[in-house]
Amino acid sequence: SSGINAGTGLSGKAIREELGFNGIMEGLEPCKEMRDHAGKRGLYTKIHPIPIFPYQETKLAESSYQFVTCIGSFSDRSLKPECLWELIRLTEPHGYIAIEVNETFWKNGLKFVVEKAQEKGVIKVVMSRKDVHYEGHSKANSILVQITK
Repeated sequence: SSGINAGTGLSGKAIREELGFNGIMEGLEPCKEMRDHAGKRGLYTKIHPIPIFPYQETKLAESSYQFVTCIGSFSDRSLKPECLWELIRLTEPHGYIAIEVNETFWKNGLKFVVEKAQEKGVIKVVMSRKDVHYEGHSKANSILVQITK
C-alpha cells in the first residue's frame, strides 16, 4: 500500500485504525515538515521524500504497490492531473488507486486524464461518487480505479 503525498498522516491513520490495515504502508511526501509530522504518527513503514511531476517517472519500481491512495493531493498546489500516469505505473496489475479530489479540479483536468487512461485500456473506474466533506467546506469526487494493464 502507498499513500501519495502522505501529508500529516491523516489518511494513513484512517487506513490503519478505521480499516484495520496492518500490512506494509509507505508514503510519498516531498515536504520535509509534512514528512516529519506524518513520521511522528508511526503509521508508515517508510516515507519516501519523492515528489511526483507530470510525465516523469520516480525512482520507485514499476508495479511497486497493490493499493495507492491519493486523498486531496491532486490540486493546483500539488499533483497535476498528468501525475496520474505515474500512479498507474507504480500500481501493480489488478491493483487499485483511490482518489479524492476537489470537484473543480476534477472537472478542470483530472477527469480528462482518467477518461484517456480508460480509453487506452490501462484502468477501469470501479466507483465514482460525489461527496460533500472535502476539507469540510466544498464538494469532492471520490474515484476508485483498477489497473488493467
